[in-house]
Amino acid sequence: MRKIPWKKSRTYGDNYGGASRRRDSDDLRVRYHSLHRPSPFDALPIFRVDNPSRSWFHPLNVEQVRYALSCLPEDDHGDVTHVWMRRASSHTQMDARWPSTSIAGGGVALVTLYPMPQSLKQTLGRKNPNPSVLRLYRKYGVVLQKRQGIWRANWTLPQVRKYYLHNALFDAVAYHSAYVWRDGSSNLDRARHMRMEDWLHRREKTSLQVYQDLFA
Repeated sequence: MRKIPWKKSRTYGDNYGGASRRRDSDDLRVRYHSLHRPSPFDALPIFRVDNPSRSWFHPLNVEQVRYALSCLPEDDHGDVTHVWMRRASSHTQMDARWPSTSIAGGGVALVTLYPMPQSLKQTLGRKNPNPSVLRLYRKYGVVLQKRQGIWRANWTLPQVRKYYLHNALFDAVAYHSAYVWRDGSSNLDRARHMRMEDWLHRREKTSLQVYQDLFA
């Protein structure tokens, strides 16, 4: 992969893409709409990698994410233009967006991946986790504990990587899938949600195979 760092700092990190130099129009402010529509000559997806800070890390690197995407059918990931591996904020652990988000518009289809604490302990907050969260964490064998009124999830590195592949990366990619949006603007939120769940279920074997390929 040709790596071209546009800017290096604790704020922005390294940004990799198709441009041979940074242009004034490549405004790399830490905002979603700072990303620009790719040119026909850009190799997609374009990766942007923030330095996660000493207390955080990205469970998947650029090459691992790229390989995972290549294992999906073209119709499932072909519209993804950018993958942004973001720096953690002070609220990332308790943010409902963790560990990934998706957004599209203006010719940009973005997948954002958030980092994991180096301690492998995720703070969930004071409210009791809802049943769907409990089922999801139980699926990966994650231990939940409540101490001093705060719920925390205790992960292992293999658990985190499996979770990121399927429930972070693939979940975010599903948002951009033509299958999920096949009914266009008339589509109901509930119908989209059901198709995303179906998409993820059908890609579960793929994510497990990717994990075996990368980490076994």
